[in-house]
Amino acid sequence: MERGVLPWVCVLTHSYFPRDPRVSKEVAALLEAGYRVDVVCLRGEGESFFENWRGGRVYRMPVRRHRGAGLGVYLLEYMAFGFLGMLFLLIFQFYRGYRVVHVHNPPDFLVFSAFFSKVVGAKVFLDVHDRMPTLYRSRFGEGHWVLGWIERVERWSVRFADVVITVHPGYARQMRRVGGRRKKVFVVMNTAEVRPLQEEVERAYPPVIFHHGTLVRRYGVHVLVEAVRRLGEFEFEVHIYGEGDFRTELEELVRGYGLEGRVRFFGFCPMERLVLEIGRASVCVVPNLRDSFTETILPTKLFEYIALCKPVIVARTAEVAKYFSESEVTFFTPGDSEELAERIAEYFREPEFFERKAERAWRRYRGLSWDSQKKVLWLAYREYV
Repeated sequence: MERGVLPWVCVLTHSYFPRDPRVSKEVAALLEAGYRVDVVCLRGEGESFFENWRGGRVYRMPVRRHRGAGLGVYLLEYMAFGFLGMLFLLIFQFYRGYRVVHVHNPPDFLVFSAFFSKVVGAKVFLDVHDRMPTLYRSRFGEGHWVLGWIERVERWSVRFADVVITVHPGYARQMRRVGGRRKKVFVVMNTAEVRPLQEEVERAYPPVIFHHGTLVRRYGVHVLVEAVRRLGEFEFEVHIYGEGDFRTELEELVRGYGLEGRVRFFGFCPMERLVLEIGRASVCVVPNLRDSFTETILPTKLFEYIALCKPVIVARTAEVAKYFSESEVTFFTPGDSEELAERIAEYFREPEFFERKAERAWRRYRGLSWDSQKKVLWLAYREYV
C-alpha cells in the first residue's frame, strides 16, 4: 500500500502496548500505510503515560490487569478503562478528528467508549481477538448466570460497530450470525510477523524444549511439566517464557517433582529477544487443554514457531487441526502428559523426521503470513475510511 498522509486513527485496547502482539502488528501496519495513530492502553508498572512508538503516539491509562481475580474485579477494571477511554475520545476527537476508532476486545463493551466519535462521523471497528462467551464459558462452566449477559453484550457490540475484524473464518461466521448477514466482517489472521532468521543461530546445549505465552491453566503448561518427569533418560532443559496467575502453581509443581534443574521460568520477554530464544530451541510445545474456548482458537505462538521453522508438538484441538496436518506438526491428545512425553521422546530419537515436518509446515504457513494478513487490514480501511 502506498504511503501518504492519511486520517487519524485511535486504537483502544485493554492491554499493555506494545506487549500485545496483535495490537502492535496492526498499529505498525497502519503506520506503514501512512495513517496517523494514537493508541490508548493500560499502564504497566514503570511505564510512562506517553510514548512515541514508531511514529505513533501511545497514551497509557492508570489501570492495570488483575489476572486471576474474581468476576467483580474484572468488571470494575473493564469499566474503569472504558470510562477513561471514553473521556480520552471525548477530548481528542475534537483535537484529532479521528476517522476511525479501532477497538480491540476483550471486553466487547469497550466499543461503546467510541459512542461520541461514532455520532460525529467516525467509523467504529471492533477487532475480536477472542469470543467472550466461549472464553467465560470455559472459565465458569455452562449455566453460569453471567453467560446470558455476555452473549447479549457481544450481540449489541457487534451490531454497534461499523466493521468487525476477527482472527479466523470460524469466528467470522459467528460474527455474521450475531451481527446479521449484512454485517461487514474481515478476517485478519493473527499470524506471526517474525521471519526465518537470516543468520544461523546456534542451538542451545543441552537441547531446549520451548514454550511461551500467558501462564493460565487452560494453556496446559502443567501437562508439559508432567510429561517432563517421564523423560529422565534424555538430557534437555525446558524454557518457559511468560507471566500469568498460574505461574506460582507451576513453580510449585516443578519443585514437587524435583525438576528445578530442568524446567526454567524466564518471565516476560520482548519479541525481539524471544525470536532469538526460539531460534536456539530444539522443539516447541503448544499444550493447550481442550475446552469450549481452546477448541476455537489458533494460537499465535504456533504461527511464531512455524514461521521460524521449528518442529512443533501441539495439542490436537479443532481449529488447529483445520489448518495443519500430522505431516506438518506432531499432535497429541490434549491433557495427556503420557502421550506428550512419548511425542517428545520420538523427537529426541528421530529429530530429522521432525525437522522435515517443520519445513512442510513453513511452506504451508507462507500463504498465511503477516505480510498477506496486513493487506486485508489495509483493504478494510480503504473501503470504510
